[in-house]
Amino acid sequence: MFYLRKAQKRKQNNHTVMSSAFSSRTRILLLSMITVLVLLGLATPVRAVPAPSGYMCSDFGHALWSYEEEYLEEYCRNIEAETTVELYVVTTNDLEGLSIERYAYELFNAWGIGKADVNNGLLMLLYITWHSEIDFDCEFRIEVGQGMEGAITDGETEDIVNITVTYFNMGESYIYTGFEEGIFALYEEFKDDPTVRSQLPPLSPLALWVLNNAQLIGFVLGIILAIDFRMMFYLLFSRNPGAFCIPLLIAIGLLVFAWLLDPTLTILVTTLIVGLGGTAAFSGATRVIGGGGRTAGGGFSYRLSRPYKGEIKQWLAAQALR
Repeated sequence: MFYLRKAQKRKQNNHTVMSSAFSSRTRILLLSMITVLVLLGLATPVRAVPAPSGYMCSDFGHALWSYEEEYLEEYCRNIEAETTVELYVVTTNDLEGLSIERYAYELFNAWGIGKADVNNGLLMLLYITWHSEIDFDCEFRIEVGQGMEGAITDGETEDIVNITVTYFNMGESYIYTGFEEGIFALYEEFKDDPTVRSQLPPLSPLALWVLNNAQLIGFVLGIILAIDFRMMFYLLFSRNPGAFCIPLLIAIGLLVFAWLLDPTLTILVTTLIVGLGGTAAFSGATRVIGGGGRTAGGGFSYRLSRPYKGEIKQWLAAQALR
């Protein structure tokens, strides 16, 4: 009786310890999740904007042939190399419920167009709605950075918009020509103005590679994040749950690094999608799918027949009579 009570007390103590450990781990897990969500809330803008599909030319509205997009990209890069002015060309078929003026403003600031010291950015934005392969409606806007307002007045911007739209109204085959003429007209207005030139050093080849391969970088960071998350959960439910703080700090560091690496947040979003998706996939794999082993049918089985069971009962009864 004494040993029974002692065993029950030990069982109750173990249950209390396990409950306390579990509640402690739960609190740590919730705290880590809240920390990550707070970081995401600080890093994510109020309204999401698309990431650039190229460096300076992004055809989201499918208004250009691929070679036309490459030509415009080359024009804009050459202008930046000569004058440091960043001129972006964007087409879209979705303003997300905003006016073209507001959408251009948000896109301009989200992408950080223009050099920080002189704000010498320009954005040519075409909002296009296709009714057929050749029939479309469109709106067009040129957004001017603060540092460019002295070189390009509102009246000059209006004239260039009218020139560009004239070509757009001629049909879908003249969209590229309209952008080309608009770029050249803008360039003529600021090419000789020293006030628009930035004193910041040009982007290094590495920085350009990062901008052009943001999704690839996000995918690699996401794989690392998924492995880190898996390690975090493993340590959380181990005998030393406090050790999971190390992978937690690594995860936070990866997210901050992805945030700082790309102002458009393409790398951060890709990292999160791949990281969380990879974590779910790894967890599912360990719970449902085996390691891939097979059997050729080897092993051993034992069956107890009913007659033998009867013989055992008779033998037990005989032993009881002795």
